[in-house]
Amino acid sequence: MKKSIKILALILGIIFSIIIGFFVYTLIISSKVKIEEDKLINAECGLIFYDNNENIIEQKNGDRTITKFDELPKKLIDAFVSIEDKRFYNHNGVDYKGILRASLKNIKNFSFKEGGSTITQQLVKNTHLTSEKTLKRKILEFRLAKKLEKKYSKNEILEFYLNTIYFGENCYGITSASKHYFDKTPSELSLNECAMLAGIVKAPSKYSPNKNYELCTSRKNVVLNAMYEQNFITEEQWKKEINNNIEIKKGKNNFDFLYLLERELEDFSDILQNQNYRQIKIYTTLDSELQQTIEKEFEKKEDADKSIIVTNKNNDVIAYYSTCGDVKRNLGSTIKPLLVYAPAIEEDVVYSCTKLKDEKEDFNGFSPSNYGDKYLGDISVKKSIKVSSNVCAVKLLNYVGIEKCIDYINKTDIKLTENDKNLAIALGSTEKGATLKEIISSYNLFLNQGNMANCSCIKKIEFENGKSILQNKQFNKIFSKSTTTIMNDMLYEVVRDGTAKKLSFLGAPLCAKTGTAGTKNGNTDAYCISYNTDYAVGVWYGKADGGVIDNNITGGNLPTQTASNVWLNGKRLLKSSIFSYDDITYQDIDKKEYDTKGNVILSDENAPERLKIKEIFKTSHQPKEQSSYFSKPKLEKPEISLISNGISFRLCLTEYINIRIFRESNGEKVLVYDSINEKNQNKFIDNFITENSIYLYSYVPYYKNDKKEILGEEVFLSKIKSPTKDVGDDWWLLEN
Repeated sequence: MKKSIKILALILGIIFSIIIGFFVYTLIISSKVKIEEDKLINAECGLIFYDNNENIIEQKNGDRTITKFDELPKKLIDAFVSIEDKRFYNHNGVDYKGILRASLKNIKNFSFKEGGSTITQQLVKNTHLTSEKTLKRKILEFRLAKKLEKKYSKNEILEFYLNTIYFGENCYGITSASKHYFDKTPSELSLNECAMLAGIVKAPSKYSPNKNYELCTSRKNVVLNAMYEQNFITEEQWKKEINNNIEIKKGKNNFDFLYLLERELEDFSDILQNQNYRQIKIYTTLDSELQQTIEKEFEKKEDADKSIIVTNKNNDVIAYYSTCGDVKRNLGSTIKPLLVYAPAIEEDVVYSCTKLKDEKEDFNGFSPSNYGDKYLGDISVKKSIKVSSNVCAVKLLNYVGIEKCIDYINKTDIKLTENDKNLAIALGSTEKGATLKEIISSYNLFLNQGNMANCSCIKKIEFENGKSILQNKQFNKIFSKSTTTIMNDMLYEVVRDGTAKKLSFLGAPLCAKTGTAGTKNGNTDAYCISYNTDYAVGVWYGKADGGVIDNNITGGNLPTQTASNVWLNGKRLLKSSIFSYDDITYQDIDKKEYDTKGNVILSDENAPERLKIKEIFKTSHQPKEQSSYFSKPKLEKPEISLISNGISFRLCLTEYINIRIFRESNGEKVLVYDSINEKNQNKFIDNFITENSIYLYSYVPYYKNDKKEILGEEVFLSKIKSPTKDVGDDWWLLEN
């Protein structure tokens, strides 16, 4: 009993010591912290953007117009309080009930998603502390929150909070956000708009209305539900607003590199939201000279939206311009290399020279058509991608398997869904589509031997205290080196003599894939994705709203011509070596067997050069069967018939194999016929026959070229016996 009491006392002593130690630690680290009013009022955070040569391209300080609390509508205050801190008016800066509730929820769900931070805590964290997730920072946050509550009223704290909180897209404060998203002052905001702004702050990148409108609307409805449950709005107001769409302010007419950059910066919203940093330097991947080059392409006016993006081998965006932003659109045939052809090569389903039947076919109710309803019959896999055959792409997808192909493409930046599990995806018809940035980023794996990293505009983010965040690219293996080598070989043919041949006039080693998408009403999207060993250029024409463009705009003409202009005027872009050919082998295949039967077998080593076709194969997947047509010449047996005073041989000769016929009688064997010396090679008659004799005929097929003669096996025919007496000219007939 005494021992148990001692153990209990020891445990209590340890717990008490920990509590005292924690209390002392808290006092020490928080003794000197204080509220700095200038940070609450003038929370300035300047952003300086640099190009890849570290030249300043833009400086931003955000719109810092302050709106006083009395000018903020009650519905806006209610929206933020209901979703961010429903006990705001009842706590002293730290909501212990909220912390307990969040902790229990995290334990129940085995996660740490619930935070429990009050509006006061958020304010001091964003203006006085860093974003690091440490015990020390949390202790300082608690202390500062309580000090703030003692020094300022609830309304003052809300005013500070709403004028400093980050709303994404370089918007700091409610005034900046109201103007940016709705072109209104805070006092002009509707209930729906107030709810949307309150919803954005949880994750500005995730809930940006310009980036994810549907997700933003869903979050807005969560806020409205909270306002209704807490009696801030009536049931009638809730029903009216819950499903109402909100019109977002139209952006600028043209979207340049900084547009993509700012979207990427949303991923760093925690840092940008922290006002403790007065200046942040953003070092980007922008090539300013190239940016000017592609902007010149926008001086040409077409009745369509268009976008141009240029990336380097590291999958950095080095130039970008668009008339409508990075919208998701139908991919058209640009999806084929990534979804169909590369998986088919990777899975050893086909060689690039495997023949497919390019003809109209029904796939359980789905009957794809080629562009212009043109079908070429038996064509190789390489030619099918060169002419962009829809039928062959669907066949290959069917051969490999839809789920397997989707697994491959979902490892890239193009993501398909459960609803996309149908053969129509081979033609680029997907549920969500993809942006041009996502497409060009995915094609980057062909530049990197099957490896792909995320596409980005940022190299480094540097803070005034000298700390920085580097963008370290992590490349992931998607396809083997040999697969991408063969894909590059095929896509090079698309430029040399295929749908992207407008690029061939550049006289440089380029690979490309074009794509055109449309409906029965006309074309909606047209692409050209082109690349070499160091750079990739993506061009899209279409309508951001899905409308119809001129049917003369197809992937192979205007987008390809625009891409050609970018390559040509980009100067150094074309200064690139030809793709290396690794983990592959070249083999000669039998042309006759390939042309007549579509079989891919290795050519006989003795075959003439004109009967060989040199093809590319993965080292790990190449034909095993080899032709022996010339090394072991063979012919069908001649048909023997008897005519007056002679024996007739009907021969089945081929273009390259000759025949020698031998006659043996009375132990003597003589050559009676050699097709190489005869004009009439289809028939031979042996008239040198005597009566009452036995003859044995044989033949030897052979192949002869300038260097050597190769004999086949000797084949013996039936023995023939002549009659014992002369019965006239028709004695053969009488004998038989």
